[in-house]
Amino acid sequence: MSTFEYLKVPADEKFEDEPKIPRRRFLASALFFAFTGLVLFTALTLLVVGLAKVESVQLNREFSNTNSEWNHENNHKTRAAGDKYLIGVGKADITGPVVELNFMGYASLPQVGTGLRQRIYSRASLSEM
Repeated sequence: MSTFEYLKVPADEKFEDEPKIPRRRFLASALFFAFTGLVLFTALTLLVVGLAKVESVQLNREFSNTNSEWNHENNHKTRAAGDKYLIGVGKADITGPVVELNFMGYASLPQVGTGLRQRIYSRASLSEM
């Protein structure tokens, strides 16, 4: 008999790829996930219905301001009379010149980065009288 022959492994030492889950445990976890899904579905449905009801609420119209004193006292035209008053927005590139930067220890020390990586913009609201 050679030393390289295979021997049969006893049945109690065999390796199982997947341990068998008891049927009760599988059924319990399936019921838990089904119940959790049902609760979440019900909660989301009630939330959507509640938001729809809130949107459909009409405000009380008996206190309208059509006859208010302010409306009659300040009866003015909405057009400008001739004065120039300009309103606008602006956007400008404030990046600056492209320079060489060292990487400060994130690469080899003599290595230098060049080129533009990202432009910087400035936004402003403008008004002129």
